[in-house]
Amino acid sequence: MTAACYSSIQGLAMRATRTNTAGQWIPGPTGSAVSKGFVQIAFEDNIETGTEYSAKAADGTPCVAEKARDTLKWVAATIDFCKVDPELFELMTGVRTLENYAGDTVGFTKGSLPSVNFALEVWSKVSGDLSKGEWIYWLLPLLTNGRVSTPTIQDDVATFQFTGNTIVNPNWGIGPYNVVAQDELLTAGRLLDPVLADEHVYHRVTEIAPPTITCGYVPQLVEWTAYVGTATGATAGTPGTFTPSGADAPANLADLQGANVTASPSTAWTTGQHVVLGDSSQAYWDGDSWESGAAP
Repeated sequence: MTAACYSSIQGLAMRATRTNTAGQWIPGPTGSAVSKGFVQIAFEDNIETGTEYSAKAADGTPCVAEKARDTLKWVAATIDFCKVDPELFELMTGVRTLENYAGDTVGFTKGSLPSVNFALEVWSKVSGDLSKGEWIYWLLPLLTNGRVSTPTIQDDVATFQFTGNTIVNPNWGIGPYNVVAQDELLTAGRLLDPVLADEHVYHRVTEIAPPTITCGYVPQLVEWTAYVGTATGATAGTPGTFTPSGADAPANLADLQGANVTASPSTAWTTGQHVVLGDSSQAYWDGDSWESGAAP
């Protein structure tokens, strides 16, 4: 395995996905929006500085000199839009949209400051040539406090600025979208490594192109399922099943043997019983350990 070293240039696309307060995406006809109508997207870490402890001895030499670890509280996001997409603004900030006589969305209003939540994905271009991967994928799995500014009307382009901040999202997991390659054939699929519960930003090279640019809502049809993680149990069968429901199978026999997976039943499995691992191989419980293949 080798590392991919790269430089990011040019913002190509962004996608906002509607979520609830727990960070679960909300399927439906107004569930997401995709745009490239932005001038720039800026992220800024908000750090809480750790407490410093210091004291000097009577001779002036340090007696205590220690500092607690800094903490990332949130990441602030600022997006300067050069195009107005009222439905995208509604998804990100909760503004009220306006329609014309034909039912088309043609504007928005600003009033109270509603509380809405969404996930933000951004694609940028890889500078130079990589053997694999042509885009850089950025994910902020949960943003809140979204606001869009009122622009200055003048002899120049009127830009609308969005501001918001992240909070951690324990429920994004591998997400609802096919954004990374799953194999050498570049089969598109969901994230291979889930977003962890305490992560504000997720960033990687991807071989899968950004989504198609649109104006307005894009239906989000993938039903929400919380990421369960790797299996903690396995029930005998032909084949058997891993538990809890929706959990990932261990990648291979070594992973199964190194994990804390409880066999059910705990006695030796009977002839033919087995579970199927992530590499499509089989394994069974012999009453004492996990072994390769189906039970003899």
